Amino acid sequence: MLGWIIGIIAAAAVITTLDLLENNEIFDDDHETGADTGTGGAFPYEGIEALSMDIPVEFTKEDEARADMAICEIKGLLGKKPVKTLCEMEAEDRIAAAKELYRRLCTIFSLDIQLEFGEGCNGNCGCYCNCTKSMWLDYRYLLSDKAEYIRIFLDTVIHELRHGMQYHFIMDSAYNGVEEDYRRRMTANLHPSVYVPFQEKPELYYKQLCERDAAAYAARVMENLTGGEEE
Repeated sequence: MLGWIIGIIAAAAVITTLDLLENNEIFDDDHETGADTGTGGAFPYEGIEALSMDIPVEFTKEDEARADMAICEIKGLLGKKPVKTLCEMEAEDRIAAAKELYRRLCTIFSLDIQLEFGEGCNGNCGCYCNCTKSMWLDYRYLLSDKAEYIRIFLDTVIHELRHGMQYHFIMDSAYNGVEEDYRRRMTANLHPSVYVPFQEKPELYYKQLCERDAAAYAARVMENLTGGEEE
């Protein structure tokens, strides 16, 4: 069970979708997808092709370089065993360390995303909202006395920041030198009429290009970061 240590005002956020038309037009920032509205595209699956479920995940040299810098930054702040280090910290110190780490990662990824803490539901550790350029995280994972939850917290930070990177490179290919086909497929997947929220259809949610891309990027960082760490 997660350890409830401090109380912070709860916040809620969802991944906001954005469209790229002629490589420069986007939807209004107040358009969001959510559990109540759904996409209107996943049922009866007219948008399946646009989800790019069979397209392999691709990372550019710039993506990999940023991942390597993130690993170095995390170890520089928390040592060779970051999960263990956080486990041994007092609650206040964990929060401070997480905020500093977040600041450094945003710098490495060239992102300007605000950080919010709160209490979630349904086991959701965090999410990214593009309309407000903010990430919401459940602080209880960070403050747990179980290493597995702290690991999930770190993984979630990288995963959600990767979503921020996706929005960045579909607007500007120079951000990471992404191939145009991959960029267009990512744009299509993030389109509000195509993207499938977890609450709508979990098995389809995980197959989407944008979610596989974010999960793989976080896994790459976490494997190199904690692969040899003994809990």
